[in-house]
Amino acid sequence: MTIESVSLLNKIIAFLRREKEVISQLQEAKPRDRSTALCSFLHNEQLNVANLGDSQAVIFQEDKFAEQERINAKQKGRAVINNRLEGELARS
Repeated sequence: MTIESVSLLNKIIAFLRREKEVISQLQEAKPRDRSTALCSFLHNEQLNVANLGDSQAVIFQEDKFAEQERINAKQKGRAVINNRLEGELARS
């Protein structure tokens, strides 16, 4: 095995261990609220993305995307504050 392969394997193992802990905690808590999750992993210039629920990933070139989003928001009468729509990080 190469050093890169061992590093990748260690990252996957750490992720799976944490996932198991989170699942266990959720089962114990029996939450009423629902959540979504999005995970991305970049290895050897290959991007892998997985989602659960209605989460969504968008790949963009920051400057072009951000400027277009600002234009779209302003056209809809919405404000962009601190690079966030209406100054909020997320909405449910």
